[in-house]
Amino acid sequence: STKKAGFTHRLYHNTTSRYNGWFNAKEILKESQEKIWAEHQEDYSELLPIFVYGDEETAKNLYPDMDKIIDKCSNVIEFHSINIRKKEYNKWIDNCYLLIGKARFYKQEYFRALEIFKYVAKAFPARPEYYEALLWQVKTYMALGDMQKAEKLLEKLEKAREVPEDLRAEIFAQIADFYIKKADYPLAAHYLTKAITHTKNKDKRSRLTYILAQLYLKQSDYKNASHYFSQVIKMKPPYELYFNAQISRALAYDVNSKNKDEVKKMLEKMLKDDKNIEYRDQIYYALADIAFKEWKDDLAVDYLKKSVASSVKNTKQKALSYMRLADYYFDKPDYILAEAYYDSTLQFLPKDHKSYLTVYDKHEGLKDLVENLKIVQYEDSMLTLAQMSESERDKLIQALIEKAQEEEERKKEQLEAMQNSDITNSNTNTPNINNSNGEWYFYNPTTMAFGVNEFKKIWGNRKLEDDWRRSNKQSLAEFIEENDIDTLESDTTVNPKFTPEYYLKNIPLSQEKQMQAHAKKVEALYNAATIMKEHFEDYDNAIANYNEIINNYDTSFYFLPSLYAEYRIYLAQEDDKNAERIKRIILDKYPDSEYARIISDPVYMKLAREERKKAEDYYERAYDLYKKHYYNKVILRCEKSKSIFAENHIQDKFDLLKALAIGETAPRDTFKVALEYVIQQHPNTESAKKAQEILNLLKKEKSGPPGDFPTVEYSPDKDIPHYFVMVVPIADKKKNQYKSIISDFNIKYFPESKLKVESMFIDAKNELITVKEFPTAAEAINYYRTFKLNKKELSEVLQKSYPYFIISTSNFPKYYKDKNTSLYLNFFQSTYLKEQ
Repeated sequence: STKKAGFTHRLYHNTTSRYNGWFNAKEILKESQEKIWAEHQEDYSELLPIFVYGDEETAKNLYPDMDKIIDKCSNVIEFHSINIRKKEYNKWIDNCYLLIGKARFYKQEYFRALEIFKYVAKAFPARPEYYEALLWQVKTYMALGDMQKAEKLLEKLEKAREVPEDLRAEIFAQIADFYIKKADYPLAAHYLTKAITHTKNKDKRSRLTYILAQLYLKQSDYKNASHYFSQVIKMKPPYELYFNAQISRALAYDVNSKNKDEVKKMLEKMLKDDKNIEYRDQIYYALADIAFKEWKDDLAVDYLKKSVASSVKNTKQKALSYMRLADYYFDKPDYILAEAYYDSTLQFLPKDHKSYLTVYDKHEGLKDLVENLKIVQYEDSMLTLAQMSESERDKLIQALIEKAQEEEERKKEQLEAMQNSDITNSNTNTPNINNSNGEWYFYNPTTMAFGVNEFKKIWGNRKLEDDWRRSNKQSLAEFIEENDIDTLESDTTVNPKFTPEYYLKNIPLSQEKQMQAHAKKVEALYNAATIMKEHFEDYDNAIANYNEIINNYDTSFYFLPSLYAEYRIYLAQEDDKNAERIKRIILDKYPDSEYARIISDPVYMKLAREERKKAEDYYERAYDLYKKHYYNKVILRCEKSKSIFAENHIQDKFDLLKALAIGETAPRDTFKVALEYVIQQHPNTESAKKAQEILNLLKKEKSGPPGDFPTVEYSPDKDIPHYFVMVVPIADKKKNQYKSIISDFNIKYFPESKLKVESMFIDAKNELITVKEFPTAAEAINYYRTFKLNKKELSEVLQKSYPYFIISTSNFPKYYKDKNTSLYLNFFQSTYLKEQ
């Protein structure tokens, strides 16, 4: 009976509770924790977590086992609790409650877990389990992000004298984890040292010591970091930890240390060890790090390329090696190579990596810059070739043909070698330098380098003034790279690259073509300089590009803007002498220009800014009308903008908005005319690009009779992959911003799902922002609900009230073909939301 607390009753219920219920539940928890550790992949490139509890997917997989624990312990409490006058006589009841709380915790049912831990602490204050209940409250509060409550309990635990000895190590480790979460690494190291002192298990000690070394490395305390990494090595832990301790000790390398040669010899020895084949990428990376610290940049770059080339399966390490190369070339600066290596970085870097958004933003900024730099280099090269005598040009082309033939033969041999082995991933140390379609042989820098060297042998080192004025220059050979793999021609077909016509077709030999080449070059020079100035604050290279325009293109449209841009740079640099020099040129030679008015009259600049703001506000109101479907009012407003704002810096946007409104109200041919007007009146603008994209889309669409909409039958397949889709008007200029916001949301709330955010046109007026993909409808609807309820991070997106939904991979092609969002929304609401 549980109504009596006599010795016999207590003995029976205690024994039964311990061996029938509690013990089995504890063993299940132990096995589950071992399973979590077995599935956990350590990322030694980041600070290792002190505790591992698994992710959302792990929690779902643990549900059956955790439910068993809850059932077994609940049965013990129900049938064996001896609670008389608020005193519990069964000493295993508190243990069972703790196990239930832990099971709830591992299921990520944090609030229910918290209730149980609080109950144990309140109901059993005199038992050792009291402190364990407090500790698990801390873990739960930290999982919920309530660091304030966690801190109060940690202070209480640290001061408590009666804490069981076997719990002290975990308490100190928990305090260290708390300070790691707050990025207070000195305090974290202090408490982790205490945790290590109280830890008896050898494997746990070695792992915690490794984390301690990482904490010192984060503080740039290389001496202590190296010391503790060495301690890990001496402990002879499992090989993976041992290996990474060796690598990390190398990353903590101090050029002034006594054992610096020993570290390098150790790494070189590790390279020769066959069991390190799959780790060679990390070894080369560590050697590169040492070389950079020793100011041996060329050697470091060589090691990084070897790191990439020797990568077997560690794609994150490949990404880190690419990123280090990208950063090196960016700082140099060699923007073309930097952009290429950042592009390669993004191919392998996990989207939840702390550097992903930084790399993504830098790469996006570099893309436009590199595009313009390549135009400059390409047009420079073509103009140089055009200025050669015919005989000189023929000799150079013949040399290139011979080189092309050698290259073709080399590729054949390489292909045969690849077919005879399993090697399919050569050239991994060469990034994707551009997206050329390979139409012309001069796009290949390798063969062009040969051509230039051959040219120098024949005619000497000619001075190419235009090409050598820029500090961020490359040789004639290095302006663009061919990206495709050449098709091996049959013996009966002459490869066009073996004919002179292949090389001559793009050389601007006529005066008209040369003028066009100069026009493209000067525009690209200005664009590149402006990006350097505005996006990267690279004032020296910006000035070099502006100067080329000023010195060589004084009749160009970009001459005055370049002068003024240089003036602004000198002001920012507080270079009064050069600022005054440029100022006098503008005021004396171009007194009637807008730039002269801006310089001489600060009030004019203020008024100009106010006028720009008025135009932008006027556009915003027009766009609001567009969203509300007042298309005729939009057209009138866009027409009025031309008379209201004499110098309208966003007239291209007004004209595009007007075209979109026409597309809603007029026949398709009229819509096309409006789009063509935007392209003609505003070339080389984002609006013109967008108009061209819509025109291209219109050409692809089939024009059927009005109202001829076939009925679409959607299928409710919920066990197949799904997408999340938001429909956004093309006219919304913040579309890319929404994508970034959604991407950030995904990284924060669904980091393990590896979600991709993409966009595509669905018709001439709307495009789709898609998030893909979710294995089942259940996971997609969970994302949908989280998205809908997140008013904080997604406020800018949600306030637009654009339609969004989830859709299966089988239904998406039907929807895309039908393009009837309202029809699909009806299906979505009746199929997916009715169950919610």
